[in-house]
Amino acid sequence: MRCRACGLIYVNPRLTEEASQTEYASDDYYQQREIAQESPFRQLLVQTDLRQIQEYHRDVPEPALSETKGRLLDVGCGTGFFLSFARRAGWTVSGVEISKIAVRFARERYGLSVKCGSLAELDLSDGERSYDVITLWDVLEHLPEPRTDLKIIHRLLRPKGILALSTPNVEGLTLRLLGKRSRVFSPDEHLAYYSKQTLTDLLKSCGFRILRVQTQNLYLHNLIILLTRQSEKQPCLVQSRYHHAYQRLQGRMALRFMRVVNRGLRLADVGDSLIAFARKP
Repeated sequence: MRCRACGLIYVNPRLTEEASQTEYASDDYYQQREIAQESPFRQLLVQTDLRQIQEYHRDVPEPALSETKGRLLDVGCGTGFFLSFARRAGWTVSGVEISKIAVRFARERYGLSVKCGSLAELDLSDGERSYDVITLWDVLEHLPEPRTDLKIIHRLLRPKGILALSTPNVEGLTLRLLGKRSRVFSPDEHLAYYSKQTLTDLLKSCGFRILRVQTQNLYLHNLIILLTRQSEKQPCLVQSRYHHAYQRLQGRMALRFMRVVNRGLRLADVGDSLIAFARKP
């Protein structure tokens, strides 16, 4: 459905929080999507995200006697891949994740401090008003009550703290070409679909000052459906082609090509993913 007032596209009827978490909290969610795979392509994306966060954090005075760049909380941290990079970059890191298998992986593989549960139900009072950066990478679209979670994040951030997030762009190139055939439209998993305008409006309504909202990337699953004319009703074949294409994206030339493509997508404003940076006043 599309809201006549603000233009937000959302699932109706709305799912309960328990129902919306069923799929991506299950043990096979991360295994099926190979989220734990430490690929050069994912490293490139993470390094780019951290570099942009640092650009905005640089203007904020660091706490006295701090030996790190600051405290960073990743909400929906998955298997901890981003947090492991952030720690190496000099941040004091912690995470929140609802998947037990992902939490176990993050703790055992990377030795990370990750709490299991949703942001609303966990007691983060020790960190209240003390986080310099909070991130939500591909999480916002899963939240039944995004405004509630964003207000909690606003409360947990220090003054001048940074919020960084990504979410699918409902006006992205492949989403427009595929329409309802896009893999992004998954009503049991993705509950809301944002454009630059609706995302900007949401963040402002929760008390954030917008620093940047831009588009980037093309979703590989969607490209495969478009280029090979495969149907979303052939998930096994699409998945097989996806894994093959993903492996081909790991060389240096492929990564350089992706950098050039991303510059073009940002300039044309047609990338499939939105990335936003906002500040608590």
